[in-house]
Amino acid sequence: MTLNLEDDSAIKRYLLGELPEEDQQTLEERLLTDNGYFERLQLLEDELVDDYARGSLTPGEQEKFDSFFLCTPDRYQKLRFASALKRYVSTAAVANQPKLVDTDPRVMSSWESLKLTLFGRSPVLGYSLAAALLLIVLGGAWSMDRYWRLQERLEGITAQNSRTEEELQRRLGEQRARSGQLAEELERERRQRALLEQAQGALPPTTLSFILTPGLVRGSVSTNRVPISSGTSLIRLELQTARDNYTSYRAALYNDRGAEILIQNMLKARTTAGNAVVVVTLPAETMSQGGDYYAKLSGITSAGDTENLGTYQFRVIKLQLR
Repeated sequence: MTLNLEDDSAIKRYLLGELPEEDQQTLEERLLTDNGYFERLQLLEDELVDDYARGSLTPGEQEKFDSFFLCTPDRYQKLRFASALKRYVSTAAVANQPKLVDTDPRVMSSWESLKLTLFGRSPVLGYSLAAALLLIVLGGAWSMDRYWRLQERLEGITAQNSRTEEELQRRLGEQRARSGQLAEELERERRQRALLEQAQGALPPTTLSFILTPGLVRGSVSTNRVPISSGTSLIRLELQTARDNYTSYRAALYNDRGAEILIQNMLKARTTAGNAVVVVTLPAETMSQGGDYYAKLSGITSAGDTENLGTYQFRVIKLQLR
């Protein structure tokens, strides 16, 4: 069945949600392009509210009105105003026109009673009051619609600010943890540099060099052995690695309990007999107690990533000078 857009019943069915989806879309397109048609819909909307307030809708229409029509705040506000107006008009009509009520048994509609109340004695005053009532209705509907829009916008802004604050707090925590870690490494390196400079300043400096290869099991007979005497000032560990394609290297020294003793950054490699060698120079007193130690070598890529290159196990043997 073809939809007749000029029929008021079609608009009324649209307001009550009774049109099929295809017809509903056709009518809405007309509303968007025809201002006069939109004004016509608003008039029928007011009449529908008035019919509901007077109780002249069918049970089916009343059910659709409750479940579909009253889905927006401005329509609900119109209904409240119409109901209040109906009660006021009914009371005013009884008070001001007692003879008409006694002689005319016809039941007046709220609109007829309103006209009689407003225009019966003073047309000028009636038109003024009607205009004022119209402004109240339109202003109330506009205010309610703007209120709900502002409320939704405020909730959206609040949620966005909450997410932004959580993200900032998370980044701040990560930055503080990273800063603390860098400060600890800087302090360790400063102490190690001071010990190294002190050892290098001893006269005459005695330096022992040892070549270490990765992968040996700690405690085995083939463990790298580093014999040092009490007169040794510096120890030079040459850590062999298969690759020399890193921007820099990082070496960390640990005792047999896994405690970190020394860390050096920004080390460079040199090539010897086809192998890359990273040299770590440290004060002999760092390992003055002797025993088992191990070093971990890492390569730093151009992107700043760290790659583990191997672990070097060795045993320090203290020699007594005679």
